Amino acid sequence: MLALRDASVPLPAAAALFSPWTDLAATGESIRTNTDRCAMFHGAGVAHSARYYLGDTDPRNPLASPLYADLAGLPPLLIHVGADEVLRDDSTRLAERARAAGVLVDLKVWPVVPHAWQLVPHLVPEARQSLRESAAFLCAQVAPAESGKEVTTRA
Repeated sequence: MLALRDASVPLPAAAALFSPWTDLAATGESIRTNTDRCAMFHGAGVAHSARYYLGDTDPRNPLASPLYADLAGLPPLLIHVGADEVLRDDSTRLAERARAAGVLVDLKVWPVVPHAWQLVPHLVPEARQSLRESAAFLCAQVAPAESGKEVTTRA
C-alpha cells in the first residue's frame, strides 16, 4: 500500500492484516518475551530469517518494514494478532504508528491463538470469529466508499 500511495495509485478502501511482520529488524519486545510461547517462531530466528528476504537491504527500509514508514494516507486497517506470538509487537507498534499518522485502526490482540490461526477455520473457533470480524470491518469500509459516504471506526 505504501508503494501504491507513493505512486499515486488508488488504494483499497481498507485492509485486514493478520499477524503482520512489520519490523524485519526484529526490535519488538515480544521477539524476546514470547519466544517460548509462540507456536510458530523462535524469536532469535526472526531477524536471521529476514536476511533471506532482505539480502543486503537495510531491515528498516520502509518498503520491507512498514513500521518505519510514513503511514499517513493509508486506508483504515484492521489488525488481528495473537498475544503469545513473537510478532505481537509488530502489530501493536504498527497500530500505534498508524493512529499517530491519522489512520483509523481496529487492533485486536487475541489470547491463546497461534500465528496464522485464521487458516484453519474448520478447526479453530477463534479463526471463524476473526474472519467474521474482518469481513464485517471490510464491508463497513467498502460500502460507504462506494456510496461516497465517510465511515468512522474505532481509533
